[in-house]
Amino acid sequence: MSEFSRQPCVYYQSEISWEYEEVECYRKYLNSEGEVVHSERISEREYQKARLSGSRSKTYPGKMMPKPGSSYSDSGSFPKKPSYDYPKEGRFQKYPNLDALDPFPKKAGYSSYPQKSVSAGYPEKSQFSQTDRSTKYYDNVYYDPHTNCEYLLERETNTRRETLHSAVRQIPFFLEDETGRVRVDPSGAEIEPKLMVEERVFPGQSPSRCLFDLRPYAPRLGSENRSTRFFTYKEWAIPVDEMAFAMGQVRFEAGEPVIRKPVTGGRFTLALKPPEAFLAEHRSQANNHLTTAVALLGIGVFTVLYLLQSS
Repeated sequence: MSEFSRQPCVYYQSEISWEYEEVECYRKYLNSEGEVVHSERISEREYQKARLSGSRSKTYPGKMMPKPGSSYSDSGSFPKKPSYDYPKEGRFQKYPNLDALDPFPKKAGYSSYPQKSVSAGYPEKSQFSQTDRSTKYYDNVYYDPHTNCEYLLERETNTRRETLHSAVRQIPFFLEDETGRVRVDPSGAEIEPKLMVEERVFPGQSPSRCLFDLRPYAPRLGSENRSTRFFTYKEWAIPVDEMAFAMGQVRFEAGEPVIRKPVTGGRFTLALKPPEAFLAEHRSQANNHLTTAVALLGIGVFTVLYLLQSS
């Protein structure tokens, strides 16, 4: 915490985040065609140990794939002579020359069409059907003598961010303007506090504006696959005597007005900014609430007068 955290505030929040680079190593097993059939994550130590065994380049035949535009077809897919609805006996005179309608005229010297012998249940391969193998080449193939398998090693680095610590402290307070004062219960409010402290601390450095202890998080920080980039410490607050904007539901308790979260689920917001600026940012949402009956809304610009209780 910084010195600011000891000052009187009606709302206070602090956060310590950790940004680091995480190394992920994988062992990917190959089949005889060069396809990855299984992948497992390994530690950095296992990765370095496997690399010591040495690798070699290798080309695999790949999986048999049909070429674009090629296809298999069975004997039933070839064009057939059309089937005509022949007339009943004695009415053939309406079809004087059926051979003229045949789209497959017989060539001279051939009495009938030659028939191909096709095994039942097996499709006939068209003369245009072809297949191809997309070969695969790797320059880092490793061999595991224990499993008699070949595999690849892959290593990638990702930047990640994780929150190590977060704390929030808030208490009821009074707001005051020229018309009077009103009590505010901030429970359940959407609070837009002011960023008071932000400091980035790199490994080997000590924070200058804040004091925090990272020893409780040592087990998480000591992973062999993670290297720290920096830590970020932030503090947000709503101090006493600041101008504030409040929007919520007004209730009367013990004869005094209190702004709370609406029972019907409407919006309840506290922000350190003028109402014009707030409504400009949230116009689409705020207009829906501003059309509600005025008696149900407490909207005002006040000065935070004093705390209802000690922090």
